[in-house]
Amino acid sequence: MKSGRANVVLPGRRLSATVLGSGLLLLSGFMADATALEPASPVGAATVKVFLAGCRRDQGGCALAIGSVLLDRTNFTGPSAFCLRTTDYVGPLTRWLTDNPATAQMSPNEGIFLALKTVYPCT
Repeated sequence: MKSGRANVVLPGRRLSATVLGSGLLLLSGFMADATALEPASPVGAATVKVFLAGCRRDQGGCALAIGSVLLDRTNFTGPSAFCLRTTDYVGPLTRWLTDNPATAQMSPNEGIFLALKTVYPCT
């Protein structure tokens, strides 16, 4: 059998195959999909874009990250920048972030705070 090399591209994966003279087939591959580089949890994400991708995988982590920003940014002694009117705030905030791609490269903390002020203003 003749030795040779071939590249195979499958959705989300690129494989390189090497056929050795003995007929042994060696496969090596790597993920070409960018989602492989995204964290499984939104906690600790570097950008809103990565945060939202993590939220699709881990809704509990998403709620935890949003709740953390909520507690950090709540002013308990004076006027607040936002006023929650519901306990179901995770969905509206992630939808707002998704619908506003200008926030994609912001830090999650800044993006979530902006979403809180915009979606839940004190009026």
